[in-house]
Amino acid sequence: MSLKGYKVAPTGVGDGREHRYTGGYTTQTYGRHRGTRIDAIQLEFGTDLRARANLDRTASDLAQAIEIFAKEYLPLTKLIGTDAPAAHP
Repeated sequence: MSLKGYKVAPTGVGDGREHRYTGGYTTQTYGRHRGTRIDAIQLEFGTDLRARANLDRTASDLAQAIEIFAKEYLPLTKLIGTDAPAAHP
């Protein structure tokens, strides 16, 4: 998202924590805390990004960011199983 000009926190610089925000309810409640996979994420968007006039762009940019992340970090073959058709790049 930062490559598309969005302000992202935490930035990934330093200790990886954003000290201004103490949330994390979604990940704490629904994550398994096993340290083996990503099983819960929490994203928060400001009012301007959720405004009706901006929502389509925000959603499209987020979908692209998730796709890039998934291709880079998630083991696709383990997620879809052996019977599923191969993913297209």
